[in-house]
Amino acid sequence: MEKKNLELAVQLRHELHAHPELSNHEVWTKQHLIEFLKANTNLEIVDRGLWFF
Repeated sequence: MEKKNLELAVQLRHELHAHPELSNHEVWTKQHLIEFLKANTNLEIVDRGLWFF
């Protein structure tokens, strides 16, 4: 399981670095992270516009 998590983290890092955005304008990054977390965790995601938790 750890190897799978490491592979997912490395893949996510590459995807994020392939789509740089200006600070405080990370629309694609935020949406991609929310989708990643929903697909790979059981966390409840609360989207607050400019940020999420």
